Amino acid sequence: MAYFITDKLSQFAQARGARAAHVHDAQRAAADNVYLVEPIVTRVLPLVRDEAREFADTFGEPLPHHLRRSLEAEISLWERLGVGLKTLARSQVTEAALHVYALRVRSYLGCQEDLLRMEQEMVRSCLIQHYEEQRTAILAAAAACDVTNI
Repeated sequence: MAYFITDKLSQFAQARGARAAHVHDAQRAAADNVYLVEPIVTRVLPLVRDEAREFADTFGEPLPHHLRRSLEAEISLWERLGVGLKTLARSQVTEAALHVYALRVRSYLGCQEDLLRMEQEMVRSCLIQHYEEQRTAILAAAAACDVTNI
C-alpha cells in the first residue's frame, strides 16, 4: 500500500496559518494597547515549540534542516518579543514612547507574518537556498525593529 503525505503536509501548512492568525491578533492588540500582546505570545509559543516533535511523530523522521532553521527563527522572534513586552511591563514610559514602541512591535509582527507565510510555502516546495535567503532578510528586518529595547 502506498503512503501519501500531501494531506499531512497540508496540516502543517494549516498550523502555520493558525499561527498567522495569532500574529494578526497581536497586530490588532498592538494597535489598541501594546500591553495586550504579551498573552498572545504566551499562547502561541507552546504551539511553535511543539511543531518539530509533531513533525517527527507524524512522519517518522526529523524536520528537514531548512524547515527547522525557520522554525527556530520563529521561536526566537516570539521569545524576543516576549522579553521586550516583559521589559515594557516593568518600565515607566511616556505616552509618546509607548506609541513609538507599539509601532515597532507592529512592524516586528509584520516580519513574523512574512516568516510564517514563507514557512507555509516551504512545506510544499523543494527550494532551499531561496528560503534561506528570505529567512535571513526577514530576520534582519525584525532585528531593525529592536523590540527588546524600550
